[in-house]
Amino acid sequence: MLYSSGVTDSGSNKREPSALEIIQGIKARDSEIESSLLDIDREISEKISSRTENSIKEKLGNLIKLHYGKALKAADRVHGEIPVYGSNGIVGYHNKPLWEKPTVIIGRKGSVGEANYCQGCSWTIDTAYYVEVLDASKLNLEYFYYFADQFDITAISQKGVKPGVNRNDYLNIEIPLPPIEEQNAIVDSLRKVYAKIEKGSRLYEDNIESLSSLKSSILSASFRI
Repeated sequence: MLYSSGVTDSGSNKREPSALEIIQGIKARDSEIESSLLDIDREISEKISSRTENSIKEKLGNLIKLHYGKALKAADRVHGEIPVYGSNGIVGYHNKPLWEKPTVIIGRKGSVGEANYCQGCSWTIDTAYYVEVLDASKLNLEYFYYFADQFDITAISQKGVKPGVNRNDYLNIEIPLPPIEEQNAIVDSLRKVYAKIEKGSRLYEDNIESLSSLKSSILSASFRI
């Protein structure tokens, strides 16, 4: 049988949880993680895959523009709230935007093909492209982001000392293109899936911390005086 160590914080009445309580907490979080995984599986099979598997495909060049970013050295940035994006995400902030609409940033050099979604104004430096949707009634920007985020860029990326991706090669990629209503529904489902994954990650981290506490609790209980 496992016992509580009986340790309390100095000067307070706070009681450390017993080993049994820690185990119960871990089991409860495990159950919640399992439930979330089942929800994710159902969301993918019933609401996402079925909407894209039979859809037509369209070349990205008919749907988006890829704009080159503009160099902005760290020394030239003025303190502000506008995120500055490189090929692998936010690299700093500035007081003026290069682009004033939501966009997707695609790594051009360095982290080639990596996709980042920005909901507001931004500045993209010259190691990346930023995306402009040509017709929002045909392509949901966030739908494109999820596609770009999973796309394997290795087939079209340029090899060498400084790997990169050519703009024309990228625009030649074909994307599954269901009707805009279906794209919107897919985005809604993916938001739910991502939220469940984030929650599952937090629960998993809590369990790792609890397992560490469990070892301490067991040792304290084993050698208490």
